[in-house]
Amino acid sequence: MPLLIEVVEKIDDNSELLVALCKQIAIICKTYNNAKSICASDMLKLLETIGSNDDCDVRNKACSTLGEVSSLLCDEEFEEYYLPIVKRLCKGDLYPLKIGGSLLIPTCYSRIDQVTQTLLLSIYKDLSKDDTPMVRRAAATIIGKMSETVNALQIKTDILPIFQSLVKDEQDAIKVALIENSLPLFRLCKKEDSIEVLFQSVKACSEDKKSWRLRYIIAEILSQIVPSIDSDIATNCVVPIICALLVDSEHEVRSVMVSTLGGFSTNLNKDEYSKKMLPLLCEKTLKDSSEYVRISLAKVAGSLCSQLGNDQTKPQLFALVNGILADENSEVRINALENLSPLLSILNALKLRPYYYQQLNSLLWISVGE
Repeated sequence: MPLLIEVVEKIDDNSELLVALCKQIAIICKTYNNAKSICASDMLKLLETIGSNDDCDVRNKACSTLGEVSSLLCDEEFEEYYLPIVKRLCKGDLYPLKIGGSLLIPTCYSRIDQVTQTLLLSIYKDLSKDDTPMVRRAAATIIGKMSETVNALQIKTDILPIFQSLVKDEQDAIKVALIENSLPLFRLCKKEDSIEVLFQSVKACSEDKKSWRLRYIIAEILSQIVPSIDSDIATNCVVPIICALLVDSEHEVRSVMVSTLGGFSTNLNKDEYSKKMLPLLCEKTLKDSSEYVRISLAKVAGSLCSQLGNDQTKPQLFALVNGILADENSEVRINALENLSPLLSILNALKLRPYYYQQLNSLLWISVGE
């Protein structure tokens, strides 16, 4: 072990070797599967040293390995050897120590008593307000894991306030990390008041004109949030955000928003969804200056038609599909052709199939000619 410690000190700037060492430590510990020998050999302390490394990949791997090793410890050994490591890292003076400690908090929570849980939650709150942005970002990345670990009351009294604090952070990277890792929190916030608080924050982020990356990540994950919440709440909260992002100033945001549209109708009020969204697709998205946005629309048009097709939406769907098939860009038309299966079934239901057979025949000849 002294030799290993000496090696770590000499190669602390070689990230590949340190990551490889962490992998080997995990294998050794699992092979012996003896908690006392693990602690006696100072493996945990070695991983603690590596976990304070400046390199993000090294730190993440060391913390991941620490989590694996902790599962081999009995409760007494866990409290005696592992928990102090987490506390030391979280209370460290340097930001790499605090980041490493943050990543380990969720691995501890379910195995400690209520008093220690309260202490760790307090430490987590402090980390979420740390002066160093990297530490606050680390706190943001574990918001989902913490949500899955604490009880329902603690979600409302502790986790939600942390979320609200971080979502107002001045650093875009922190808000992006927070939204990206908040899916479990949305899923577990069953009460109407809690979920509406979350969506108010998300709506504010979707209107942040300074950060297109933040708006992009919201567009990307919205369809994953909707299935886990009440239909009425989802319709009232999500549809306005969708409509705003469909006309975003950045084509990357518009494109990803359009590409996820097929995943919303299962838990939204279809009439309200169609009423607000279809006019935007026909008037704005269909004529979008970016071919990438129109290609995204061509890919989801079939699923949208199959999900939303009825007598009321027939004129808009007709205009939408007709516009896609007549697009001047061949990639748009090709993507429409590649997604014909759901499209043809709904065209048949709407009694438009004969017309589109003629359109598709013309389209095929144009595509061949190109």
